Amino acid sequence: MRHLFVYSNGTINMWKNSNKNRNLLISLKVAFNGIKLSFLSERNIRIQTIAFIIVVIAGLFFQISKIEWIAVLLTSGIILSIEILNSAIEQILDFSHPHHHKKIGMIKDVSAGAVLIISSFALLVGLIIFVPYLIDFIDLYFD
Repeated sequence: MRHLFVYSNGTINMWKNSNKNRNLLISLKVAFNGIKLSFLSERNIRIQTIAFIIVVIAGLFFQISKIEWIAVLLTSGIILSIEILNSAIEQILDFSHPHHHKKIGMIKDVSAGAVLIISSFALLVGLIIFVPYLIDFIDLYFD
């Protein structure tokens, strides 16, 4: 199995992994590096991360319930994961076929569509959870 390691400065390293049962710490290091690279290179992941931080602050402020935290954390985790997968798909396609091609564009559109779907559902989850808290807050302080 070959691994592709793309650094934020654009350098690419490829190595063959002959040890299928590699150390857990190495696996975690590679995974965290992927998250870091995604955050540094992809604007949408930074936007989604900022949105997640805002939602966490709102959750702490409104003291949302445990079940609401579960919904927020699961939804946020899915969004960030799908966004990273979308970015990986785009990078693979750009790397394998750097010139514009109709099929490549269609694949990228479908991948972006997956992000839009989960983001739309996340917005609905956020509205269901936070609108009642906002209404209570407004009624309490501005009535």
